[in-house]
Amino acid sequence: LFRSEARQRFRHPETNPSVLWSNGVAVGVRGGFGRPEVTYFDPQGVEARLHATLQRAFPGQDVVITARSRDGQLTMVYVHSDRQPGEYYVHDAATRKVEFLMANDDWIDPDRTARMRPVSLQARDGLMLHGLLTAPVGGEARNAPLVVLVHGGPFDVSDEWGYDPMVQLLAA
Repeated sequence: LFRSEARQRFRHPETNPSVLWSNGVAVGVRGGFGRPEVTYFDPQGVEARLHATLQRAFPGQDVVITARSRDGQLTMVYVHSDRQPGEYYVHDAATRKVEFLMANDDWIDPDRTARMRPVSLQARDGLMLHGLLTAPVGGEARNAPLVVLVHGGPFDVSDEWGYDPMVQLLAA
């Protein structure tokens, strides 16, 4: 309806971005294969700086700000990765400390789970196909049995980098 008035602010060459929200504010977009790449609309904005700081505090993981107190002093943070089912923390702005609250599936040892990595291959018709490969722990993907999990579709369905219990079971 208003497309002629809109201007594109972000585009990833191969994936559709999703909006990164923080405290009800759209602070950026996520896109890419593998661990999401974040592009902030205003990198110097309060919400973007908070997210970037928390992201640096949890290297190799993805940080999602789930809630903030009305005064902005306390922030609930969800942290997860391809090898870790997710943990919740509270960030205190006054002390600049992060306190662990609870973990999803806390019996899972991330050191014993498999990494998920993006892969691409070209189909016979020239179309680039993208997916996520999870190789067995301690082994290479070379000569290992292969299970292909095809996602549904055709619209708004894709695979995402993150912990997947079925994928981890098959990789084990």
